[in-house]
Amino acid sequence: MFSPWLLVRWTFTALRGAYEGLVSNTIGLTVPAALVLLAGMVAGLAVVISERRRVDVQRRLAAPVALAMAGIGFLVFSGVGRGIMGVQGALGGRYLYMAATFTAPLLAAL
Repeated sequence: MFSPWLLVRWTFTALRGAYEGLVSNTIGLTVPAALVLLAGMVAGLAVVISERRRVDVQRRLAAPVALAMAGIGFLVFSGVGRGIMGVQGALGGRYLYMAATFTAPLLAAL
């Protein structure tokens, strides 16, 4: 049965899987490094948002933030359609590549 909690788990599993793949292919670490990357992205975004006075920062991050939001939206809508099959479906290659493609520019910009 579909639930909002399932949707949150689907989205987080896809994001975690994307960064696990990215990190394991780069430095050989998986879960801890992927979670550090995700936490760093969220923390960096929070710091940038707190500096609202700086128009140049907002302009520099407009496209990466929009891409990350679109990626999370993609995962949410995919979870609505595919989440009923189980959270492990979020680890499919098509979702991992899209999650990494949409969120990597934000990580690079921070």
